[in-house]
Amino acid sequence: MYLTFTKSFEKSQEIFNRLLLDREEIEKSIGVTLNWDNDGQKIYISVPTLGFNDLNNLPDRKKVQKYLSEMSNNMINAFRNRLELISKEI
Repeated sequence: MYLTFTKSFEKSQEIFNRLLLDREEIEKSIGVTLNWDNDGQKIYISVPTLGFNDLNNLPDRKKVQKYLSEMSNNMINAFRNRLELISKEI
């Protein structure tokens, strides 16, 4: 699960920097330490990868589904209002 910005969007760096200012609060609301990657070409904000053995194994599949569902919801809740506010300000 990740949030990314296209490199052709001229405000990507500014949005990323604004989100970084709220990093601690964002991560607290999501419940995990996120990966904040910016190599100058691509920007990714992502949740940690969940380990599993075999998605054909029902318990592993359920574990991954639950994690992705929770992280999707948490990411949306953490970023939605912030991105709306930032987009109005820039």
